[in-house]
Amino acid sequence: MKQILAGGILLLALSINIQAQWGRPELAADEVKKLNDRITLVTLEDEDSKILKMFANDPSKLNGYKNAIKWYNETIQEVIPKVWKFNPSYEFKSKAEVLELADSKEAKKYSVLFFITYQYKSNSREVSALAINLLENYNSKALYNSHLYWQDFPKPFPRKGDLYMGLQIMQAQLHGRLILSNKTTRSTLDELYHYARVLKTKTLLIDKDEIDKSLTADKIKKQYPYPVEIVDYSVIENAIIERSSKYCYVQIFPSNSIRNAHLVIDSEVGLCIGYSFNSEKMPTVVASDFKEYVQFVKQ
Repeated sequence: MKQILAGGILLLALSINIQAQWGRPELAADEVKKLNDRITLVTLEDEDSKILKMFANDPSKLNGYKNAIKWYNETIQEVIPKVWKFNPSYEFKSKAEVLELADSKEAKKYSVLFFITYQYKSNSREVSALAINLLENYNSKALYNSHLYWQDFPKPFPRKGDLYMGLQIMQAQLHGRLILSNKTTRSTLDELYHYARVLKTKTLLIDKDEIDKSLTADKIKKQYPYPVEIVDYSVIENAIIERSSKYCYVQIFPSNSIRNAHLVIDSEVGLCIGYSFNSEKMPTVVASDFKEYVQFVKQ
């Protein structure tokens, strides 16, 4: 509960970008090659003096804000060494240090990985994400689709498992672009046609707080013929962190409509192996989603 409160407060301090949509931009292999050859600067969040002043008379919000930034900076520094393998090396920098390097003659030695938030104009949904760009093009306040690549999180403020997941998906996408260099784009949905067959070899994990409570095992089995477990998010998070080969899991992402986008993600490699775009306003897995998850599996 404290992390959720802190996360909401942190959103006030970060740039909110308007007019965006869920997805990823076109990305050419030569652009990815530039990222691959550079040192990655991982940007740490700074306390905003305006927010500190705003919360000066509210100790609870002030502490929540400070704790949220502290948690993010500590956690991203814990996660990056365990997950980030795309570049030969990385360095953690404050925003001020990143901006200084961006304006220097050394800028083209670096790429930059950073936290962003934005808001859908159509429904005012707030979204958080990790973005990556060439340092000379860095602008943390720019629209999400001005960055070379971004990866949304399912929640307005990421959990540790979300940071692992986001980085795993981002690297899978970037590595995929290097491999499929004859194509101009590589989208998440492209992966389904190549990797959906893996779904039937995995146990699907569903967050117990994100499933229709009226669903029974029999109802699920009619729509989804493979193993399913309804679990606490901590089990999903552990599968992500441990890169378990046994599991895949559902993450529900906000979209720019009233619907939500469901991705079924392989916990071992961070590839999308199932998909649903349902009509539920709440982030909830319903019976029809299970049918959608298997639509790309070749029997």
